Amino acid sequence: MFARFRSLFRALASRRDFEAGMTEELRFHIEQYTEDLFRSGISLEEARRRARMEFGGINTVKGDCREARGLLVFDELGRGFHFAVRQLRRKPGFTVTVVLTLALSIGATTAIFL
Repeated sequence: MFARFRSLFRALASRRDFEAGMTEELRFHIEQYTEDLFRSGISLEEARRRARMEFGGINTVKGDCREARGLLVFDELGRGFHFAVRQLRRKPGFTVTVVLTLALSIGATTAIFL
């Protein structure tokens, strides 16, 4: 359990390195599969085509890897957060209303329970 959290934290902390390493590893596997097909007697172009078709799209496989590592949830949270910030920047009157409402609510709750 601890190893899984450590792995997740490492992937989140060094996201660019993780993505680059994953891309490199996927390309390596496609190249190896292409070589295996080529050695079995298939032409090089046909072997490349088959390897790409059977392996799937790199972005699809990367998405599956992110989901298996538990990173997909953080990707969705990040996209949602960026969308919320864009919407709040677009409507400053609404943003002020939301901030004041939250400040009043948090202040009232704190005053009641202290």
